[in-house]
Amino acid sequence: MSDLPPPSDPVPPEVPPPSAFTPPEPPATPPPAPPDIPEVLSGEGDLLPQSREEELLGIAMHAMTLLVLAFFLPLMNLVGPLILWLIKRGESKYLDAHGKAVVNFNIGLSILALVGFVPIVGCIVWPFVIVGAVLGVIGAIRASDKKLYRYPVSYPFIK
Repeated sequence: MSDLPPPSDPVPPEVPPPSAFTPPEPPATPPPAPPDIPEVLSGEGDLLPQSREEELLGIAMHAMTLLVLAFFLPLMNLVGPLILWLIKRGESKYLDAHGKAVVNFNIGLSILALVGFVPIVGCIVWPFVIVGAVLGVIGAIRASDKKLYRYPVSYPFIK
């Protein structure tokens, strides 16, 4: 037979050797969030545009108030900036701030013009159109200076 002693335990233990021990894996970490575009503020605390395109779109939002006066396109002072703001608000905090200012002002202006249009067809509407156009030009000039124009007597419909 053999010179080896008989085995004392026919079944080996199920414990792995100490060098083969692996620690449990840590839970999966979520991917890092994309970095936010830093807010750049002017000396007055206004957001500054990050590109020339943002600056021009901010000017365009304010200047769209002139569409009613120039081409007599009713409610285009509201619809044009509203569409532009809805498209660009998620891409730029600068355009979001300018869009809210323009849309809030033009909502109130449109309500006043429509209320004035019902009693006297057109007689009361034109002062609102002219005031809106003048304030739109002032807003466009302020946007070209990279400043946010806060329209007077504008109710914050959109916050």
